[in-house]
This record gives sequence, C-alpha cells and structure tokens, in this order.
Amino acid sequence: MLFRIWFSLAAITLSFNTIAAEYIIQFTSTKSAQLIAKQMNLQTFTALGSTFAKIKTDNPRPLENNPNILRIEPNITYRTFDDSWEEVTDPKFNMQWALSNQGMNEPVKPDQLSPLPGTIGCDISAQRVWSEITTGSDQIIIAVMDTGIDYNHPELKNSIWVNLKEQNGLPGIDDDGNGHIDDIHGYDAFNDDGDPMDDKGHGTHCAGIIGASHDGKGIMGVMDKVKLLPIKMMNHKGRGELEHAIKAMDYFAKSPARVVNCSWGSNLYSEIFQEMIVKLEQRGKFFVAAAGNLRGRNNDQHPTYPANYQVPNLISISSHNARARHSHFSTYGPKTIHIAAPGTKILSTYIKEKRKPRYKVASGTSMAAPFVTAAVGLLLHQAPNLTGDEIRNRLMETAIKEHHLTPKNITGARLDLYRLLMNIRTQTDE
Repeated sequence: MLFRIWFSLAAITLSFNTIAAEYIIQFTSTKSAQLIAKQMNLQTFTALGSTFAKIKTDNPRPLENNPNILRIEPNITYRTFDDSWEEVTDPKFNMQWALSNQGMNEPVKPDQLSPLPGTIGCDISAQRVWSEITTGSDQIIIAVMDTGIDYNHPELKNSIWVNLKEQNGLPGIDDDGNGHIDDIHGYDAFNDDGDPMDDKGHGTHCAGIIGASHDGKGIMGVMDKVKLLPIKMMNHKGRGELEHAIKAMDYFAKSPARVVNCSWGSNLYSEIFQEMIVKLEQRGKFFVAAAGNLRGRNNDQHPTYPANYQVPNLISISSHNARARHSHFSTYGPKTIHIAAPGTKILSTYIKEKRKPRYKVASGTSMAAPFVTAAVGLLLHQAPNLTGDEIRNRLMETAIKEHHLTPKNITGARLDLYRLLMNIRTQTDE
C-alpha cells in the first residue's frame, strides 16, 4: 500500500505550505473512486488517467489502508518565487541587462540604475542569437503555469496561444472535447474555468521575459515570435494548492505545448505530482522549475519542489545578478540545482493598474526560470526529438562557467542561449 506523506513538525514550522485538514486522495481506479465518493459524498476530478478527490479531515489515518485508495497527501500550498517588485515609468531595452549586458547597471528605482556596474557580456547572448540564428517562431508553444497571463497586454496579445476550435465554436460548449468550456486562451485551474486572466502580475511578468514583442515599444522578450499558453493555478496572492496543480498538469498534458515554466514551489514533497511529471516525460514534455528564494538555504539539504524532483525531464534554476554572482535571495544547491540564469532586477511586463505603466522590475528565481524556459522552447524547435535528459544535459554542457557560481549549482555555470543553440560545449572552450 502506497502512503507517503512527508509531514514532519520541522517542515510544518518551516513553511507556508499546508491547508489545515485538507488532503488529496488518489484512487486506485475509476470504479473505486465512484464507490468511495458515494460513501463519503466527495466530488471527484480526473487528471492524466487517474481520479482524485479533495477531503477535509483531522485524521486521514483510517483511509491509509483502504484498498480503494492509492495515495493520500496533504493539499500542499505552492507559492510564487518573487523576492521584490519595483515600479518603472519608462521601460527601455537598455534596462534589460539579461539580454545584452554592455556593462550597464541593474535598475534599482524607476528609471534609475545601480551605482555598481554590471559585467560586460554577463547576459544570455540574446542579441547575437537574434542576429545570427533566430528570433523565434509562432510554431513554438510555451506553457506558463502560474497566476495567469494578461492576454490583452500590448506586448503580449500577439503572442498568446489561441484555441481555434473554441474561438470558432459555440459559447458555453466544450467544442474541442478537452473537458473545458470556452478555453480560448488557456485554462484557469484555480477557479476551474476557461479564463486564465492574471490578477496578480507574476505570471504576466514571467510571460514577458519569454515573449514580449520586439515592437520598439517598451521591452523585448527572449523571443519575438512565440505562442504563450496561460495555465492559471494560483490566485491574486500568488498561492495555489496541490489540487490546482494536478488540474493544471492535466491541461498541460493535453495541450500542444512541449515545455512549461514553473516559477513557484513548496518545501513539501508530493508523490502524486512527481509521478505526473514522470508520465509527461513519455509525451515529450519538459519542466523548468525555479529553485526558490529562501536566501542562504541549501536545496541539497532542504528541498524545494518541484525543483528538487529527481526526474529526467526537469531542470532546476537558481538566480544570478548582472555581475555573474549568485543572487543574494536565491537558494543554492551544488548537487541539486543545475544552472543559474538572470534573476536580479529583471524588467518585464505587468498587469494593468490604475495610472501605472504595465511594466515592473522584479527579482527572484521566478524571473530566472523563464529565460531557461524560452531557451528550451527554441532548442526544441531546432531539435524536436531531444529527450528530457538530452535537453537538460545540453543546457548544462553549454552553460558558461563562473568562478562565483561554482559552489552554488551543479555546473557552476549560467545560461548562454547562443552556445546552447550552436551546441558549443563548455569543456571545448577551456
């Protein structure tokens, strides 16, 4: 009988992470689910071929040995990994050090830069990729599993994925038969409806890093051409539970997206969630996970999930600043975090607020992960048959080694998009 709840007092004290007396049940079969649901008056839902239910109880132990139940786990709370937010009144490309660092400083206040100069070349080599290789493609579909996306944002609206069957279908009807009604631009797993509009701003910021239009107005994403698929699983506070993550994963599984950005996490392990990631590896799906912002914490000893799941189709991302140094807020992990990416003072798109521009500067591993997600999207467009292991190895083998990052992640290196797409291995340059 499988029953695995990592549920120590230390873990509970440490975190933001459980809903009191709420659990997720995974049933052994549909028939078992129907039986138990009827007995206990539970509402079930399905995802990736399994049936689940949420239950409130102060004592889950009696369910532990029920032959109809495969697993029961706490309804873990996940939170976004944003460390700080700052206003900006006049967004400019020269504030985007992560794309092209000419020694410019990080933005610290509206239209002001830090007095500390950045390191020339400490960026992902985006401009070189744009001029020599690609600016993206509308065939690249990237899922952002987060607080939603402001799909009406001027810099994003042309890059939002469209479900044509629903757009051209009848209102109130599940025209494409995926179990969701009117999901024209994605899915809201938190409210279980077809409108993934962002009411927090976090998901919109991540989306802009990946695919803000190169229109000469405001900022630029890693890709000019891409289709962003919003999957909202968190509320306006940047919180979502395991229940919502399971539903979001099912939507991602059915979607045409090959890669998903996960800029959030928890310190509690879920066997249900890990198994879903493993299942999706067989469908060619890849996960990019932010490593977390508990400054000074070693993920080798104090895991963050999903970043710490040891599965082949997931890569864990820490953050570095404009001087190629580990960001002060970022967790580290010499055995568990794979590479670093820019995450300090990142300018990107934001939701509409009264009398404010739709851009903000933010810091966090939340901001680092989307750079890698965009990179994976470009790589899969170039080489669609790569396996999860091959994608992760390529990212690690082509990353640029930095002295200050050596004790902070497995590779001691940071993302370089040009080297990734050209398959320039680090060891050949040493």
